[in-house]
Amino acid sequence: MNDQPKDIHSIRFLELLGSIGQTTMAFLGKTADPRTGETHRNLRLAQWHIDVLAALQEKTSGNLTDAERGFLEQTLSTLRLNYVDEAKAEAAEAAEAAEAETPDEELASPSEGDEDDAEG
Repeated sequence: MNDQPKDIHSIRFLELLGSIGQTTMAFLGKTADPRTGETHRNLRLAQWHIDVLAALQEKTSGNLTDAERGFLEQTLSTLRLNYVDEAKAEAAEAAEAAEAETPDEELASPSEGDEDDAEG
């Protein structure tokens, strides 16, 4: 098979893959919103886009040029690795936030001996 896209459908397919990849990277917080310059992480939407690409990979199996197949495989691999990194980062941030919200045990609840002293 020829590795160079020759027809408009191949070109549009590669553009579609690139567009979904860029959108997913934005949902992973890897690229900034061009309107605001800020990054935001939305792992649920990132996973949905990765799943769409995986569905395209399955449904187009055997019908792609080497270049199309390679680009799709590379895009999925890159997105999946970045998703794992961001999921780990989000979990670590959540753990840190939970730890910061949890007061020290000594301050949160009096010891049993303190309760007895208070009563009587």
